[in-house]
Amino acid sequence: IRGARRTGKSTLFRRLQGLPAVDGQASTSSADSFPYTPSTAIDVMRFSWSRNNISASLDVWDVVDHGTPMPLASSGYSFAASTSSSALTEKSIVKGAPKGLPLLPIDATTIDVYRGGGECDLVIFLFDRSRRETFEYVKEEVKRVPTHVPIIVGSNFSDKPRSPVEEDGSGAEGVAFEDELALVAQIQPALSPFVQQALCGAHFSTSPSMLAVPPLLLSFCLPCGYGMRPLHAAFEAIVAFHRAKELETQSRICYELAAKAQSDAMKEEEEQTFRSYVAVLRMMDRQNGTTESANIPRDSGAASGGSPDDEARERHKARRRSKVHESHDRGSSVSSYSTAVSDTSTSEEELADKRDKG
Repeated sequence: IRGARRTGKSTLFRRLQGLPAVDGQASTSSADSFPYTPSTAIDVMRFSWSRNNISASLDVWDVVDHGTPMPLASSGYSFAASTSSSALTEKSIVKGAPKGLPLLPIDATTIDVYRGGGECDLVIFLFDRSRRETFEYVKEEVKRVPTHVPIIVGSNFSDKPRSPVEEDGSGAEGVAFEDELALVAQIQPALSPFVQQALCGAHFSTSPSMLAVPPLLLSFCLPCGYGMRPLHAAFEAIVAFHRAKELETQSRICYELAAKAQSDAMKEEEEQTFRSYVAVLRMMDRQNGTTESANIPRDSGAASGGSPDDEARERHKARRRSKVHESHDRGSSVSSYSTAVSDTSTSEEELADKRDKG
């Protein structure tokens, strides 16, 4: 969950856990009645989700862009920043550090929130529709999201007017609904790394709709829980996309196994000769003290070697070896799938450029 300050990130974080927006506050309270407490570090939690007989455990990060450094306790122990969500939740301990020395904050400046602690499957951006600057934050940050990660844009505080009027009669610039639609239209649909590799060089002007997860625009009023039902339904698309990526990983492994088996078969074919095979059969007959089997061919030009047919077979093997090498070179882009998630590929950079240009 990402967004500027005071856009409702922590409130959404609590709502996903089934908690009220603020402890001790009624669910019908307005946003203005809630006290604001800025978050000092990334917070992590896990909750169980289910819909239409599909269930999953979802890890959620309440991301802070600039957190507060955590001072070491007097005992010399302190919590450590980590790129692992499990480490964050299990509160890793640093021992023996100098007392009074502040640690790095656990925030977006010290942790890659899209790749740290496991691959990110969804980014929810929140903005306050009555504050234009929070919308501009989202416009800039969506450009930094990897192209294989789906995006949900949340317009929060639906109970507020889009352009609030101050006491002196002046009005702050809000966000028009048309601007929200224009932003979502500019975001490139998410493509899995496997599909990105497959489409690389295919010169597609737009992403195939059946292979992509388009961005989604949702309206919220998180203090009273408005908008949570559509978000709950949207999680099904994210879970399905995550499982599709897992199946793609299995498919990649199957393709690699098929390529290796084919290579082994061709190697066996190249190493064997009919003449040597017949010789082995005759040697086995002699060792067993049996007469020559009727199934063993007699000596002929094809069996003794040196025939034109043998020369043609050797030329064919040479051409086949050349094709295998070419196929291996083309398949290297598919075998790089496992690193496409953790490393920025050329195709991903190209799609990110398209996203930036709308």
